[in-house]
Amino acid sequence: MDRSFTINLATQQTIDAMDHLVAVLSLDGTIEMINHEWRIASKDQNGSTGSTAIGVNYFDILEKSEEFLLLFCIKKVLSGEHSSYRHTYPCHSPEKDQYFEMIVSTIKEGHDIVGLMVQHIDTTKFVDSQDQISDILESMTDGFFALDPNWKITHANQEALRLLHVSRKDIIGLSVWHAFPHLLNTEFEDAYRRAVAERITIRLEAYFDPKKTWFQVHLYPRKNGGLTVYFQSINERKRMEEQLFHSAYYDELTDLPNRKSLQKEINDSIAFSENKLEQFTVFFIDVDGIKNINDLYGHHMGDELLKQLGDRLEDITKGHFVARFGGDEFVLLYRGKAHTKDYERFSKSILLEIQRPFQILNYSEFSITASIGVSQYPDDGVTTEDLLSAADTAMYKAKEDKGNKVAVYHKQMKDTLAHRMLLLDLLKKAIDSDDLYFLFQPQVSALDGKITGIEVLSRWKDQHFGFISPGEFIPLAEESGLIKNITTKLIDHVFPLLKSWVDEDLFNGKVAINFSTLLLESDAFIEDFIKKLQIYDFPPGTIEIELTESVQLLTSPKINHHLQVLRQKGVRIAIDDFGTGYSNFAYLSEFPLDKVKIDMTFIHQIGTNKRVEEILHVLIQLSKKLGYDCVAEGVETKEQLNFLLQKKCKYIQGYYFFAPMEPEKLLLELNNQLPS
Repeated sequence: MDRSFTINLATQQTIDAMDHLVAVLSLDGTIEMINHEWRIASKDQNGSTGSTAIGVNYFDILEKSEEFLLLFCIKKVLSGEHSSYRHTYPCHSPEKDQYFEMIVSTIKEGHDIVGLMVQHIDTTKFVDSQDQISDILESMTDGFFALDPNWKITHANQEALRLLHVSRKDIIGLSVWHAFPHLLNTEFEDAYRRAVAERITIRLEAYFDPKKTWFQVHLYPRKNGGLTVYFQSINERKRMEEQLFHSAYYDELTDLPNRKSLQKEINDSIAFSENKLEQFTVFFIDVDGIKNINDLYGHHMGDELLKQLGDRLEDITKGHFVARFGGDEFVLLYRGKAHTKDYERFSKSILLEIQRPFQILNYSEFSITASIGVSQYPDDGVTTEDLLSAADTAMYKAKEDKGNKVAVYHKQMKDTLAHRMLLLDLLKKAIDSDDLYFLFQPQVSALDGKITGIEVLSRWKDQHFGFISPGEFIPLAEESGLIKNITTKLIDHVFPLLKSWVDEDLFNGKVAINFSTLLLESDAFIEDFIKKLQIYDFPPGTIEIELTESVQLLTSPKINHHLQVLRQKGVRIAIDDFGTGYSNFAYLSEFPLDKVKIDMTFIHQIGTNKRVEEILHVLIQLSKKLGYDCVAEGVETKEQLNFLLQKKCKYIQGYYFFAPMEPEKLLLELNNQLPS
């Protein structure tokens, strides 16, 4: 016989010898053992094994009974903060008054608490005088008063006087309806009269306005007429419940309804519209520009703007429903049909209100725009998920069209989204296969055409769709997080090749790898990248990372820190496609740079646009003065090359010299450059 069974058997024998109700609980509150008296009481109450039988969780029973204070005190015993807990309570019936004492104590093995013992002892027989009853009533944490058959108050304990803000001389001997006239015509009066008339125990929760208090009340009819009333203030619990409800259904920042509240509202609108054969419209609003404000001025500024925007949307949508969906997204339910004059006016008013400048703190005004997608019930969906999905799809269409507009959903949009999701699934598979591969495009000296550097380029050839443009799959990879997988595969493919070329003295130039700013935010990715640099031990300055311009590069402390660490490890930093996107000359003066790559859109205008040629000249000269290498991308003609030579641009990349190539072909080109 094992030890735990012996202990359990001994414990069972011990509690069975007790003549009052005893149960043993596990640490999580499950009833593990009960004695004979408990078993009888449980059957008496429920007619079968009972809700307090073995296997039932006693803590859940207390919670469902809303005995939160009692549960709190028991858990204090369980945690070891108190050695035991005692609680006296009434358990009356119309036939007799009863009083019980509850005792909770720990069960230990050595110094460890392994369970709880709960005892309920009937103390009624020990109460043989009115003085003893009064002592018990005064020691209770509940308020108590007794009513005779004529509704007169015959007794009230100190807690009742405190809760009701009265003295004994104010109420004893008075009719409860005279002492508290505001009880008349309330659910309190209904409950009092029904308990007496039907001789039943009643429990209720209700708000008593004269005392500005929520009360939980237990009513026990007395054998010879009259009523016993036990009550307690539950203001704190109601306040907590209200806070929990608010936090569950309202957005913390804007105080607008949140996503959970929105889902309930759409479900209710669907049910209502089904019955009334009415339509409603869903607006999915994505705010453009919040991220830039966060990056430039801090998240507190972006948060303040979102709060002000929430207030505006709430003001202009009176009679409708608006919620914050999350981040910089809001959803609005329009009680009407799309493609009507009212709808068109409403749509325009939303865009205009969002575009109206925001004044935040002591800063100058901020302007933002929004992309809005619209779906309609029941044309575009008959479930909450379908309607939100359709509106979200339309919103992305509005964003693709440069934003600041409203796009109404149509079924062809789903095809576009389905294609996008298919590409994403195929991209995941391509990363794990040879469908995703890498080419090398040399960067050369403008003077002699010799290879000085290499850029590694990602390429994808799908077995069904054929070649898929990097302009299509790289943004998809960044949005989905797959860019990390692609870059890791690139590094693992390129570093061994490069190591062999360097060791064999075939190449001593620079190898450029495109890095997403998302990766520069990742501590884990940067740590892994540095470990690989240490393993392959390239000469300092061999590895170069190319970054696309973005506001995050200038404003993110983490990115800046990681770039400084990488430079200390011998990694060079280059800005790719300079002159497009978030162009900012601050890169050239404030950023830890080694190279600037001028975007091909400038190069392709050489010979046709004098203004662009002047800009190119300035960029080349400025880079030179700041000590940065300057590379012209996309050079395809002799005219372009001659212009760049004239302006003293030292490095060239483009089809005029080399197209992207396989590593085998690159190796031949490198061998051709070797001295004979």
